This record gives sequence, structure tokens and C-alpha cells, in this order.
Amino acid sequence: MSEIELAVLRARLADLEKAQDRRRLGSWAALVGVVALAGGTAWSASGNCPNGMQYCFTADAPALASEVNYNFSQLRDLGSAWVSHPANSIPTTQMRSVVTSVSVPAGSYVVSAKLYGVSSSTAGNHNMLCSLLSSAGAGSLDFTNSYAAPNSYSNLSLLGSTTLAAPGTLTLECSAGPDVTGAYTLYGVTLVATAVAELR
Repeated sequence: MSEIELAVLRARLADLEKAQDRRRLGSWAALVGVVALAGGTAWSASGNCPNGMQYCFTADAPALASEVNYNFSQLRDLGSAWVSHPANSIPTTQMRSVVTSVSVPAGSYVVSAKLYGVSSSTAGNHNMLCSLLSSAGAGSLDFTNSYAAPNSYSNLSLLGSTTLAAPGTLTLECSAGPDVTGAYTLYGVTLVATAVAELR
């Protein structure tokens, strides 16, 4: 091997060693960034974000670890669903009463319910009113009203949304007449509350 070839190889080896040092330095910088983020020092929070997260962050500015952890917990819960599927044969009453409910943590939810009722055999038309309610208040999230002859089926579905500032309850309530009890018997009741990042 000539001295020129040897010099070229040495130069190439030096270039490779420099590149390896740069890769090591980049890895350490990334690790330091992750540690800083975990310690709450790599980003800064500025309030509610366009992507629906509670806290926004800006590179190379301080943040609280609690804010970072809160966003992670929101991502974890996003899309989680709370479901109630009670037993069949639930008799209605003339007074509005709870058919089923779910307890949920603070957050925004899309709430849906479905059921069908079988009217009693007593003479005349029967009516049933069902509502989705939130412990956050503001009236019914949705409601539906049904009229049917004796021994008839009524299929009902409801859909609404709500935001709770604190843990609360989402409820399906129904009332029916003219019978004091049992104007309708409810079957296939399902109540689902699905967590979402935000409601628009």
C-alpha cells in the first residue's frame, strides 16, 4: 500500500470517528431533553390549546411537570367509554325516574342511549318521554317522546354532549303513562359516555 493510499485511509478513519462523536453528542442531547421534559423544564405552558389539550408548550421554555402529566392523563383517557347496560324488563312510572346512569370524571363527553319499550295492554294510547341528563345541569342533553297503541313496540335513541368541570353523573330518565306503573316495560337499555378532547 502506497503512502498516498494510507493517508487517504487515515483521513477516512478520522472522518468516521468525528461522525460517531456527533451521533453520540446528539443522543446525549436528546436524553437531556427528555429528562428536562420529565422534570418540567423543557417547555412552557400557555393555557388551553387548539388541539384540545389543557396546556400548550413552547420549546426551550420552562413548564411544570404537573401540566405535562395532566396532558398525558388526558391523552390516556381520550376515547375511553363508560357504559351501562342494565337488566331487561324495567317498568316505567308516571313520574320521571332514573333508568340507568354512569359516573364519570371531569371532562367532555358524547353521550348516547338506546332502548325499546313495550306498551302495556291497557286501552288507549300510551306515551313515553325519555331524557339524557348531566349533573352539569343546563337541561336535557336530548329527549325523545313516543306514542303507541297497547302492546306496541317503540324504539328510542338519544344523543347529546356535555362538559363537566368536576366528576359527575350522566343519566337516562324516563316517564310514561297513562298507567301509574308499567305503561311501558323497557328492554335493551344501553347508555354510553365517550370522553373526547373537546366539544366544538
